[in-house]
Amino acid sequence: GGTLSLSVATAVPGPEPLPDAEGVHRELPADSLAGCGRAVLLTETPLEKAILTHATFAAFLEGRLTIGSAAAPDRPSRPANPVMVPAREVPHFKDSPLPLNAYLLHNLAHIELNAIDLAWDTVVRYSTLHPTLPL
Repeated sequence: GGTLSLSVATAVPGPEPLPDAEGVHRELPADSLAGCGRAVLLTETPLEKAILTHATFAAFLEGRLTIGSAAAPDRPSRPANPVMVPAREVPHFKDSPLPLNAYLLHNLAHIELNAIDLAWDTVVRYSTLHPTLPL
């Protein structure tokens, strides 16, 4: 697929534009929704995932992306640090050194990151079925 240029700060309808950040996607990595979704799943950093998601959403709404198809990775990419641990190993908020509001915000960030990955996994995994689905 081709690469589409997009200014994230000005072209995003919907949610507030995201700030421009060093080292994040400046162009869309594919010419299809599924291809961009795969790229999000292969992206490690949460900020880069969010910016690429935002840019892809804008391009799709503007009619610049086909649905296309792509292969879903086995797992979404994550940064090496911090190390992910099973939920049962995370201390209860009463045992955490964090204040309750920071503890809850941290948990919410994990939920939102997983929501981004689950949504894109669904788009990518079922992208080959798009001709048979009513849109």
